[in-house]
Amino acid sequence: MAYIKVKDRRRFERKEFRDYIRLSDDKVLDTKKNNIDLLGDDEIFVQFDETKHYWISNHGRLTNNMRKDKTFFFHKTDSGNPERSVHWTIVTYDIDGTALHEETSPEIIVAKYFLIKPTGCNKVWHIDENMNNNYYKNLIYVSAEEYELLRKHVKTVAEIGREQEYYDYNTVKGNPAYKIYEGIYARCYGGSSLLVNQCYDDAYMCDEWKNSRDAFAEWYSANYYGCDGERMAVDKDLLCRGNKEYAADKCCILPETINSALASATKRRSRYKSAKVYAIGVDYDKARDKFFARITPFGHDKQVKLHYWDTEEEAFQEYKLFKESEIRVLALRYRDKIPDRLFDALIKYEVRPYSPYES
Repeated sequence: MAYIKVKDRRRFERKEFRDYIRLSDDKVLDTKKNNIDLLGDDEIFVQFDETKHYWISNHGRLTNNMRKDKTFFFHKTDSGNPERSVHWTIVTYDIDGTALHEETSPEIIVAKYFLIKPTGCNKVWHIDENMNNNYYKNLIYVSAEEYELLRKHVKTVAEIGREQEYYDYNTVKGNPAYKIYEGIYARCYGGSSLLVNQCYDDAYMCDEWKNSRDAFAEWYSANYYGCDGERMAVDKDLLCRGNKEYAADKCCILPETINSALASATKRRSRYKSAKVYAIGVDYDKARDKFFARITPFGHDKQVKLHYWDTEEEAFQEYKLFKESEIRVLALRYRDKIPDRLFDALIKYEVRPYSPYES
């Protein structure tokens, strides 16, 4: 099985990394080719060792293509009761064609393929105690004694003091790094230069990343962290304001919610470069001869128009107050999920009147 310990992973030489990826690719289902919608950017399906027809995902989904038309069937994942796990029957065939049935449950299979089992720990515990939540980072191997202590609420997972380690399947078709790389490359070298609202005008990739997607994948894998299955984005601006280069020492990985909030804080209002533009977030009402700002509050789809002001500066200051407050609230919501340096940068984030990408 092609995997390595995440915690003990060292930086690979380029050839070793490519060879490792090819090995893992044989185990991971090509979800794009098979038109499978993912629950998150980090979801991958790994093939069972004992059969060519079953795959388990790190989000706790089981699928097989044993139907005559070879379409993928997804097994039930929710028992309807958080205190009871669903039951799965895995069907394989002996060499003489005899059907073999294995009775199991999601946490057992997810743990087998995605969690590294410590010595003496043969039980699987759901960290949030919801037995229908079989996302791999919601599971932890414990001993039989620890399991009973957790079940009786004598101890918590934190009090056990063990950090669960995971198997890492780093593949071209399974690792979201390669899809993200393609998106960044397109933004830098294949996008339109007409739209002012794009944050990628004049953006470029460092030579190492531009010439090797494997180099980018190494960086992404080493720096990736999950946020309850939320899509993650590569950000080049939080740590280096006004930065135009995608590079290892300037980029970070952020939950898409935070990344979108930051992106909206650097976009101008007008769509075209030839049109009159104002400070970030600000527009002008010709009929009233007044300036105003608009924001889209977190969790809402509709924009909210703020107050009318005599000057562009006054309207921007109101926008700045609201936007910086929103970013700090988001930082606090994600405090225990994002690295400390990113939290600190968000708390100190300052909205500026004009895009840092403009000279």
